[in-house]
Parts: sequence; structure tokens; C-alpha cells
Amino acid sequence: MRPGSIVLFERVYWLHIAVAAVYLTWSYVQISHAVAPGDFGQIGRTRALIQGGMSIISIGIEVLLWFFIARRGSRVAKWIFVIFFVLAILSMGVIGFRYSQGALTSFRLGVSVVTMSLRTAALWLLFRPDAAAWFRGRPIPEELLDTFS
Repeated sequence: MRPGSIVLFERVYWLHIAVAAVYLTWSYVQISHAVAPGDFGQIGRTRALIQGGMSIISIGIEVLLWFFIARRGSRVAKWIFVIFFVLAILSMGVIGFRYSQGALTSFRLGVSVVTMSLRTAALWLLFRPDAAAWFRGRPIPEELLDTFS
């Protein structure tokens, strides 16, 4: 039986994945429509294809992390998630300093803040006492079984 923190982690993490997928899809459409015919068309199409492929790979990695964390209780996957979290925070800082103007950038930054908030909540849930016992493969103490009910 999975503890409440892991069940809630799963829900928050899927919400994060959904928001990221919608944003990546929107971003792909924006890039692919921004290419003017005959104006570096092949380069623009290649860029759109590369971004689309990277988006699919990114979502695939997120789903794999969910599976190994929420369904298998893998400590390795949990720490990979922590590393990705730190890298995301660092890249968010770089993006924030690099692009600091415009409505489109504000939208991108807003989506980044929402996804990082969801990731932060998911990360916090992984280090709750009931989740820690579950990751160690130990039985969850009775007092921790109904953490969020």
C-alpha cells in the first residue's frame, strides 16, 4: 500500500506534466508558425522538429520518473528528480536574467513559476516521513498511514 504522500505526489506531478505538455505544445506551434516560407524555411522547420522531439523526450523522461518514483519506490529515481529540480531552478534563473521584457516572456516566466511550484510541492511530498519509510522499503507506521486524509 502506497502512503498518502506518494499518492498526492503522483497527482501533483501529473498536474505538472500536463501543464508542461500544454506549454511545450503551444511553444512548438508558435515556432512552426513563425517560419516564413522561403525565409530560412528549412532551418526554421528543423528547429521546430528539434524542439518537438526534445519536448517528447522531456515528457517521456518525466513519465519514467513518475513511474519509478510513485509506482516502484526507487530511491535512485527520487534523487534523479532532485537533480533535475536543481537544474530547473538554475535554468529558470538564467532564463529570467536573459529575457526580461515582453508579454510573451512574461507568459513563459509565468508558466515556469507554475511548473516550478508544482515541482516544489512534489519534491516536498517525497521527503515526508511516510514517503521516507516507503522508499526504504519499511512498513509505514500506523500513525503515518492517514497523513493527508
